[in-house]
Amino acid sequence: MFGRERSRLAKVPKRTHSFSNLLRTQKTNPSCKSSVQKPLKIYKYQTRMMRKKILTIFSFLVISRYVLTGVAGLKTKVTSMSQYRTRLAAPKLFQKNFIDQNIRLRAVGNLRSEASRSSKQLTKEPTSLPKKQNESLLLKEPLWNGLPAKSLSVLLLIFISNQWSRALVYYINNFSPPTELSLTEASRLYANIDIGFDQTQYSILASLGFTVSFALCSLAAGDIVGRYDRGLITAIAAMGWSTAVGLGSLSQNYVQLLLSRIAMGLAQGLTTPAAYTLLADITPAASIATANAIFSSGIYLGGGLASLSILLDQSIGWRGAGISVGAFGFLAAAVALLVIKDPRGVSSNRDEDNTRDVISLGEALKSMGQSKPTKLLLAASLTRLMAGFTIATWKAPLFLSKFPTETSNFGLQNAVIVTLAGGTSGILGGALADRLARLSDEPKDNIDGKNFIDSLNAIQARLLVPTVGTILAFPLWALVAISPTFQTAIIALLIEYAVAECWYGPTLAGLYATLPDPRLRASTQGIFSLVTALANLAPILVGELLSPSGFLGWGKGTQIQQALLYSVSIEYALSALLFGLALVELGKRQDQ
Repeated sequence: MFGRERSRLAKVPKRTHSFSNLLRTQKTNPSCKSSVQKPLKIYKYQTRMMRKKILTIFSFLVISRYVLTGVAGLKTKVTSMSQYRTRLAAPKLFQKNFIDQNIRLRAVGNLRSEASRSSKQLTKEPTSLPKKQNESLLLKEPLWNGLPAKSLSVLLLIFISNQWSRALVYYINNFSPPTELSLTEASRLYANIDIGFDQTQYSILASLGFTVSFALCSLAAGDIVGRYDRGLITAIAAMGWSTAVGLGSLSQNYVQLLLSRIAMGLAQGLTTPAAYTLLADITPAASIATANAIFSSGIYLGGGLASLSILLDQSIGWRGAGISVGAFGFLAAAVALLVIKDPRGVSSNRDEDNTRDVISLGEALKSMGQSKPTKLLLAASLTRLMAGFTIATWKAPLFLSKFPTETSNFGLQNAVIVTLAGGTSGILGGALADRLARLSDEPKDNIDGKNFIDSLNAIQARLLVPTVGTILAFPLWALVAISPTFQTAIIALLIEYAVAECWYGPTLAGLYATLPDPRLRASTQGIFSLVTALANLAPILVGELLSPSGFLGWGKGTQIQQALLYSVSIEYALSALLFGLALVELGKRQDQ
């Protein structure tokens, strides 16, 4: 039977074995009906099974889609809840880190309490500025950990490059070269002989050529620093002055050298406003004076390197020395670009709208003019800077005129005094100011037994350091000026630097604390830089006093010893008086 059916089916062409052809064959060829029926059933069965498989696969895909969607939604909710719990736990973790490092938790609250006292007690006068407390929203790490430590280290490197580049011009010029030098060798060593300019042109190059552009840039620096990333500004500024000192080393005439000096002043005018405001944002309030002091020690370290550039000049000439200093600046700028991060751009705990608000220079001047402690501190800083610049400019002529046989000894010992005594004094002064501030903020169990420090607030305690240091520096400098022997004068100069250079960090910390709005820091630092530029005029006035015609016809025939004794002593006395008045004024505001 099966053989007969197989033979009949074989008569049907293979191309007709499809479902539709089998149906057609069944209708058109009745003789093959029985042979076609079985394959037709098979095809129907296979079709039904194929439909079931397709339906099953489609159902599986639909169910999988809904399952995956649900899992993704659950994961998102779990992640959001985890992030929310992390944000809630962040302050506790931050406090735990402080406990592990044996730092009292109440120091973390000093920022809020100090900012509150500054805004409520120090500035009773009405102000048009909106009150925004951005600083209390930023969690700050301890000074020696994380972002503050890395940023402070790199900023110190940047400031060393800054001061080295600025002071290099003092050591690559010589208007009384040794007579045994040939013209070619003298031109290799000294810029004034190579390019050809006199002492008057040199004074413009070293002072006004730099100071004017520096002051103008300082006025605009507050607005720039308030708007843009301060780490990027610092790196670009370092590249700017490094390029300027390098191009100055390639100058072929005086105009080119002067233009490079002007460009250096423009670039360096941005440095301190960006650096000090950045340190104020990332450093805990209890350590701000220490951080400022460490940064300002770059003045002495950079000045020491500039003094040692005499050796570099002897080796590779003044042009090679300038290019080397510029290369160091580019290296510092590259490190700053990689390491320094502005917390205004990376912190999720700060209101971006608030941190990008910028206060104009006019509003800043108006607001600071309404705060008497701020004005007193700026005036005290001006007179203190005048004394410092006068000493730095004229102490060498003073010693060389009094002790002409001690020229080499003075050069070496002065470098050690400036670098070690000045730098150490600045750092220890900041640390001492922060220590006094913490002591003044400690809770007082026995009100009747309070000592003098306990009666002061944190700002007053910090300002004790520059006040006492300036008072002590006054008689020490007088001893330097009138000392009959070289050893006595150099020892007095060492002690004078050790007690006098402690003022910078605590003064800036106190100045920031007296501001009615934290956003004024950038503009205040720009104004402080302008004050620094104005203080550079003090040595010029002393030079006029020492001229044969005197200062405006007054003081003809004044000797350098008398001029420095009276001018620096008066500046120190005025500075100490103004610091003391600021302390008293802060005490009055606290009592109100």
